Amino acid sequence: MEGYQLSLAVPRLVDFIDLLTNNYIRLNRRRFWEDDHHAFTVLRYVLINFCQLLAPFAPFISERIYQQLIGDQSVHLCDAPMFNVDLHDQQLEAEMQLVTTILDLGRRLRAKHQLKTRQVLSKLLVISNDATAVDYYCDLLKDELNVKQLQFSTDEQRYVSLTIKPNLKKLGARLGKRLKQLHHELATVNASPRSVSDFIDRLQDKGVTIADAILHLDDFIIDRRTKSTELAVETGNGVTILLDTTLTEQLIAEGLAREVVNRVQKSRKEFDLQVTDRIELLVVADQQLTKVIEQFVDYISSETLATQLLLASEKPSDTTTYSYREDFTIDGQQMLLLMRKSSRPTDQ
Repeated sequence: MEGYQLSLAVPRLVDFIDLLTNNYIRLNRRRFWEDDHHAFTVLRYVLINFCQLLAPFAPFISERIYQQLIGDQSVHLCDAPMFNVDLHDQQLEAEMQLVTTILDLGRRLRAKHQLKTRQVLSKLLVISNDATAVDYYCDLLKDELNVKQLQFSTDEQRYVSLTIKPNLKKLGARLGKRLKQLHHELATVNASPRSVSDFIDRLQDKGVTIADAILHLDDFIIDRRTKSTELAVETGNGVTILLDTTLTEQLIAEGLAREVVNRVQKSRKEFDLQVTDRIELLVVADQQLTKVIEQFVDYISSETLATQLLLASEKPSDTTTYSYREDFTIDGQQMLLLMRKSSRPTDQ
């Protein structure tokens, strides 16, 4: 900013918007539902300071948001916010970086195996050196990655077979004909899990000298393959995760329940409801979907803030008492949703 290097500043602002939206706001949505004063206070503080940073790049939208937060004062008359070392918690940042890495890897695995985010899965195994952080954020990770069980380990080779390969983009031109010697050395290293582990430790420490060149971890590609056909593996930033992709009838049913919740939440937005507004629902659905809703009625009601959820075998003759109506198809199952705003805080 001081050097007016916009190409360096703007991407960081965009990245921050993504972090704020998909991490803080998303992960604290229940606190916002419950009108948590501290959650709103932190968000307001962040938005005020962010508007001041954003103002030189997006003057109109930053002014509009700032006016809604503050009142009459213009954001363009404010000093740029300065770094406050007293608010800098390095341990918390490291923990949240680990959480973000695990979430990104989990979502990547779901996309690779064509598993919807709302499809419940049975187990996630996290391999990391930070057991404390993984344990502390266990419930958050399970909820965000939609898994029923989370396990932790520091022993990657117990679950994953590792093979070390040269990064040819980095080493091809550098080593030239000496690549043949490197391949010969790696064939010996890859012969046993123990030698692979020792080789990686040496790369991470001071590096390894092969073919008259000092090589480090980023000079190689580590190929990981799971020892179980039921587990899918992904790695990044020093973390490896293994996701159980097996689907049972119960897991599929739970996934459908979450799809129902998602459709109701979208309908709430289209109905222009506030996040804290309670609703009453009437649902007419095909047989399989009806059974799922009956099984998970408490969960669906809780997630959508429904004080009443009624199931009908056919469309009622009079729907005028409901203010919103929409037809859905969920995994081939038809569903009619009728919604109205509720005046009751909880179901009686």
